[in-house]
Amino acid sequence: MSPASASSASAPTALREIPISSVRLDPSGLLGRAQRARLDYLRTLDIDRLLVMFRRSAGLPDRGAEPMTGWDSPDCLLRGHTTGHALSALALCHAATGDDAVLGTLDALIDGLVEVRDAFAKRPGIHPGFLSAYDESQFDDLERFVPYPTIWAPYYTLHKLIAGLLDAYDLTGSEPALDLARGLGLWTARRLGRLPASQLQRMWGMYIAGEFGGLNESLALLADRLKSRRDDADDDTDEKAAAETAGMDATDANRLTDAARLFDNDRLMAPLLHGVDALDGMHANQHIPQVIGWVRLYERTGENRYLTAAKRFWREMTADHRYAFGGVGRGEMLHAPGVIAGELGEETAESCATYNMVKLAHRLRLHEGDPSGMGMSRTDAGGSKAEDSMGMGSTGMGHADYVELATRNHLLASVSPRPDGGSMYFLPTTPGGVKSFDLDGNTCCHGTGMETPFRFAEGMALVDEARSALHLTQYLPGSVVDPSTGVRLRIAARDDNPGHVAIDLDRMPYDMLCLRVPWWATGRTAERPIVMMNDVTLRVGYGEAGSDGAGYDNADHGGVDQNGADYDGVDRELILDRHALAQAGLTSWAGAHIDLMFRPRLAVTATPDDPSVVSVSWGPYVLAALHGPGPYGGDRDGSSGRNDADQDNTDQDGIAQGGDSQGGDGQEADAEPASTNTNAHMRVPPVDVADLMPIDIDPDDPAASLSRLGHDLEWVHRPDGLRFRPIGLIDVGQPYHLYLRLG
Repeated sequence: MSPASASSASAPTALREIPISSVRLDPSGLLGRAQRARLDYLRTLDIDRLLVMFRRSAGLPDRGAEPMTGWDSPDCLLRGHTTGHALSALALCHAATGDDAVLGTLDALIDGLVEVRDAFAKRPGIHPGFLSAYDESQFDDLERFVPYPTIWAPYYTLHKLIAGLLDAYDLTGSEPALDLARGLGLWTARRLGRLPASQLQRMWGMYIAGEFGGLNESLALLADRLKSRRDDADDDTDEKAAAETAGMDATDANRLTDAARLFDNDRLMAPLLHGVDALDGMHANQHIPQVIGWVRLYERTGENRYLTAAKRFWREMTADHRYAFGGVGRGEMLHAPGVIAGELGEETAESCATYNMVKLAHRLRLHEGDPSGMGMSRTDAGGSKAEDSMGMGSTGMGHADYVELATRNHLLASVSPRPDGGSMYFLPTTPGGVKSFDLDGNTCCHGTGMETPFRFAEGMALVDEARSALHLTQYLPGSVVDPSTGVRLRIAARDDNPGHVAIDLDRMPYDMLCLRVPWWATGRTAERPIVMMNDVTLRVGYGEAGSDGAGYDNADHGGVDQNGADYDGVDRELILDRHALAQAGLTSWAGAHIDLMFRPRLAVTATPDDPSVVSVSWGPYVLAALHGPGPYGGDRDGSSGRNDADQDNTDQDGIAQGGDSQGGDGQEADAEPASTNTNAHMRVPPVDVADLMPIDIDPDDPAASLSRLGHDLEWVHRPDGLRFRPIGLIDVGQPYHLYLRLG
């Protein structure tokens, strides 16, 4: 059987992704280099280390393997979660790169888990299907409401395992992985199905102990995969065997769907359905994955409440809880809506939260028949906000716009460019903040960081069969060759010149090509994008199917301030259709060469709660001021603040290198992670705005005082020589200032 490739849910998606297995990133680009470094790291994984505590817990010999460290150490209650992330990372890596070595590692890891599952089945007190790096006692304790840190999120770790096994099945066709996932899913269904709803609600409301990641997503997805197997069995030539398989899969799929519903968290969902932002005080990454699960449950059941709540959550998070670079939360927690300047600090923007926000963006975008039609609030000609159909007036970010913002800034900054697997826990927003990477602390962000570079191309190309349209949502340099659709194209775009995108179409069997206009190229002050096909300048439609003479109207843009632009929270598109082909003298897309030209701008964006606190950006990049020996760290003499005599933190390609002995939360990597970690984060007060570095800059005309240094991604503030770079390119150990104070 081939790997599962499409949802067969009750509420099918309006759009379909071209899979990452059909995309190859240009290895010379920033994202391609990050992907290559993570591939090299995955080739070094020691399978026996990933399995050591699984084998010991199941009574198997550990083969002399050295135990893992940090959050996967033998005495840590979260042990086993990194193994789940490794399953996902290996499967994603093989799909995104075609590397056979990591496929062999993945198969060996799955074989080891099968052996562990079979050994567990022979042990007393273990129920069928169970698989973990510990026994069932933490699950027993959670049902008795034993708090964190006595227990630590057993269903969270379970989710990582099931999610990794499903990735292995979806991306490589591994039937043993699906069998393991099925056993774990049914174990979960049996265990939770006997508990009353009131007990479940109390469990899921427990801080950290009741965290379950996106287990509702994985169970709904597992149910869908079993339904797909049932459909395949209907075509089997062995009618008796097919009937038995179909019946078993259908029954299990229904049980798993019911089990996914058991993770509905009323404390999170009920306020959203009533249009209330009640996120203050909630753990960010404890709840974002639950919302991804709601979207999957909508697909599985067709219940509108799941999608409605998910869209409202998206809006609240991106409109009222987001830092300039896409991250959310201080001390892992969400805080009052609209407060950003008041929530700056050392421990802000947990990387795994942004990883999951990007996943949520991808999933929600598939449910927009037209990615430009998000149902977001809009601004009318008079400048007042118009409420959307769900009665909410706040404006969030378009899904694809957020993906670009978060990927180019937070996620790129969060992964080490060395092949050491390092990942960043928090991205500091304090004055003189410093990036550091977790090398072997095996934190949650280390786990998602194993996967992140191989997800860069997710959702970059979407197909709308009903409208016969191909949507390009991200302009990542590389190629797309998709056998299922017949699409063949190449994209050229330089990291230092995001305003010029070249697209070569070898085959495009759809009537329309829809090209996203990035948020940084919109607004009333933005210059009209230039679209050329085979050297002919086109006039194309904007947001709807184009016709000859249709134009891009800047006056239609407007709304909130986003990185210096008038922005209405909607992904925008240029529509090329048969009229565009005719303008270029073509009759088909084959052989068409398209040039897109946007104008990146310097922008200064104020925080919503304090207009004197600002961030600086250029095009898709959020810039940070480099911290040197001056009074606020500003060198003020034009130097970059590097001490090249002491160390060279860049490779020959100029990409920042990193890695130190600190975990993302500042602990020594080989130290036992304190169970009270997150509570400690909450005791760290936010930054006093008065301590931010002052800068003399005109928010309406930042180019009057900021100049770019040649073609490098570096700018200088001419009055005092202060240097700025994109946060994703700042060296480890280099202090920086993401937020500044006007004055």
